[in-house]
Amino acid sequence: MMKAYNLFFIFTLCDRTAESARSVRGISDSNRLRELQSSMDITFTGICNFENVLKAYNSENVGNGKEILAYQLGLPGGSNDQLEAAVNSKCREANDANQKVEFSSASNRGYQFDKNFFDGGTKWNQEVHIGNEGNLAIDAGRIPLFYENVARRSQVSWPAHITNFDDTPSCSLRTVMCCWVSERGGKNGPVDNSDVCLVDLKKSPRSNHVASGFTVTRQDNMHQAHCNGFAWSSDTGHFTNRFKGNSLFYISMYKNFYQNSYVKNIPGGPMCGCIEQMPIVTHADCTETREGYKFSYDGTDLTTSLDIEFAPCSNGNDLSSYYDTLVDADGATSAEKEKLDTIIVGEGNCKAATDKFLIDKLLVRSATEAPTISPAPSITPAPTSLLGPEEKGYCVRSDGRDQNSGVIKLGSGNFDKDQCISLCIDYVIYTGCEVIHNQGNKGCYVHTDEVARGNSVGNHWCWIK
Repeated sequence: MMKAYNLFFIFTLCDRTAESARSVRGISDSNRLRELQSSMDITFTGICNFENVLKAYNSENVGNGKEILAYQLGLPGGSNDQLEAAVNSKCREANDANQKVEFSSASNRGYQFDKNFFDGGTKWNQEVHIGNEGNLAIDAGRIPLFYENVARRSQVSWPAHITNFDDTPSCSLRTVMCCWVSERGGKNGPVDNSDVCLVDLKKSPRSNHVASGFTVTRQDNMHQAHCNGFAWSSDTGHFTNRFKGNSLFYISMYKNFYQNSYVKNIPGGPMCGCIEQMPIVTHADCTETREGYKFSYDGTDLTTSLDIEFAPCSNGNDLSSYYDTLVDADGATSAEKEKLDTIIVGEGNCKAATDKFLIDKLLVRSATEAPTISPAPSITPAPTSLLGPEEKGYCVRSDGRDQNSGVIKLGSGNFDKDQCISLCIDYVIYTGCEVIHNQGNKGCYVHTDEVARGNSVGNHWCWIK
């Protein structure tokens, strides 16, 4: 009887232990199910593939990433091959669903505004922020919205229709640089990171409206600027190539204009352009556009999208050095790097770069710097009867196209109109006269080739002979 009692007690104890275990396991399974069904966003930087996705899930979920990823993909207990195929499909969805957004929608103000902005004009560059006057949150409120909702989530098209960025040999180095000389506060300039050595006006006639000429900076009075740029691989499928429009928007409109309030161009050159059109400088900071993705789970469906990052280049925030990494990765050639080095010449190399430029033109720098020239005496207003009436806009040909040939710059600054007219009619031969105010190429110009009328663009005035 005693043995039977002991046996019954043992069976009863075992049954209660098993029941307790089932109860605990039920609670654990329920908690785990809730964890698997939880909404979450997983973000990572790099190529979208199974290895990087799994790494991101494990990092976020302390080693349980594979189980959670499999559940969200609808493949609980799936093999690595099955999970990898499903992840690759999600990665393709993120890229295939990505539609290009036109660059022009960033400002939404049209071609002429964007062109003038990149040349250093428009009220965005000319206004001074005092109180609500010139407040970018009001005047350019689209910019941060475009950055967050478009530039980081979609591919922005390349604005090849703007001559600063045309897809011709003038952009063969696949590099863009912007240089600013002022800021919207109106008191301090931008953080200086570069010296300006030389401006070859022939490089950018559609920006400065001058056919040829050059400006050399005096060595004892170096013109300072803040320059920032980016470069992309020659491989058309490379992320830096496909998303170069995003990079352009970020450095030109968002980071340096909207956030830093940097404005206006080096006189004679564009504010932003393919580097072949830009002034010769000593340095440019470097911005890198990095591939990134977001996996979002809402408790039912798993979706993927782009999550692009913009950051200083990992090589040390130097555009010239970054180009070396493109060469090493076969995204550029050594010959292309040599050409880049003639535009971004390095600290202390302005004089050597300028002397080479002058020698190529059969010119030699004088032994001493030219003395400072006193302002010209005031000129008696000239009779305008030798020219037609004042017309708004810059002087264009009869077909409406800009006239870039036979244009000579007679002086810089916001010229008095009568003074400029006097200089024009005293020129050996002239067909028209043009004054530009309040932008980087401001000055007095005489035309010697065919011009027919003004085109009504702001800050410009034209007189036809």
